[in-house]
Amino acid sequence: MLCASVGIGAHALAQDVGKESGLVIPRFVSLSSDEVNLRTGPGLKYPIDWVLVREALPVEVVREFDTWREIKTPDGDVGWVHSSLLSGKRTAMISQYTQTLYKKPSQESRPIVNVEPGVIAQLNKCDAQWCHIDVLTYNGWIKKTSLWGAYSYEVFD
Repeated sequence: MLCASVGIGAHALAQDVGKESGLVIPRFVSLSSDEVNLRTGPGLKYPIDWVLVREALPVEVVREFDTWREIKTPDGDVGWVHSSLLSGKRTAMISQYTQTLYKKPSQESRPIVNVEPGVIAQLNKCDAQWCHIDVLTYNGWIKKTSLWGAYSYEVFD
């Protein structure tokens, strides 16, 4: 275990580091292809459980083995994918209800657009409560709790 401080001081967490990548586990990444086989184990010999057909879908890496990553999807499905089908580009999915995108990180700020559940956005940065995202031609701030793809303790630019 490595004690990694991610975000603000009071939110330091003990996190594992993957032996294969040297990166923190768990972590969010995204799919780099519009067709990714989700397998029952780490290798081509394992059967395909699902075919994920949504490029840029945010997924959570929960384990590593060689060039394979065990991931969790926003729907809660878990399986193995080859690391070459994953991107470090951060995306997030709007969860549950229609959410408002604001000009500034405040609900008193000017609303820009309403975003439907299931929409995938580029995740630019997050503070303690808000994340700045790009959705199509819009960009603005959304409550972090409205997203799947960012940890509650994460703060990054």
